[in-house]
Amino acid sequence: GKSVEYTVVEFPIDEYAAKVDVTNDDLTEVYESSAKQFTEPRQVLLKRIAFAKEKAAPSSLEEMMNPEKKAEEPGNEAKKGKAEAALKRLKDGEDFEKVRSETTENVTGAEAVAEGAWVTVSSLDPKLKPAAQKLQKGEFSSVLETDAGFFIIRIEDLKPQRVKPLDEVKAEVEAIVRKNLA
Repeated sequence: GKSVEYTVVEFPIDEYAAKVDVTNDDLTEVYESSAKQFTEPRQVLLKRIAFAKEKAAPSSLEEMMNPEKKAEEPGNEAKKGKAEAALKRLKDGEDFEKVRSETTENVTGAEAVAEGAWVTVSSLDPKLKPAAQKLQKGEFSSVLETDAGFFIIRIEDLKPQRVKPLDEVKAEVEAIVRKNLA
């Protein structure tokens, strides 16, 4: 039979990456081809008016196994009515903070709407995303229902989706170029 003799030589990328000459053309090419990687999603600062849903314990094994088949709690219609009444007050021109302080309830759990911090629209409950995506600063939504409750959200401030400029991500782009060329 035939045999082959070979030698393996390891070339650590890190050693060679530092020696690579990076040109502005290299940076621009990688930046433009990777723009999605440097995109900051839309972020919003929310305030909310909230009405917590009442949750009863499952009454049967079938409800435990299939929570979506569970009958609506009767008190939730009243909660929805309160949310609709709050929305009417807002549409009639009442101040959001006034209505909020007089009506909002404490809603906890994973489905609750966070407020007071910047959040990406993509991190919100799927039932809130469409409203948070289209509302502009100072606008409020209609009544939105999630598993946690009924909400009216207002956009206090927003940061639109944007591609970070090259000078802001230059170090990251340069590291990519060096690794690729090494």
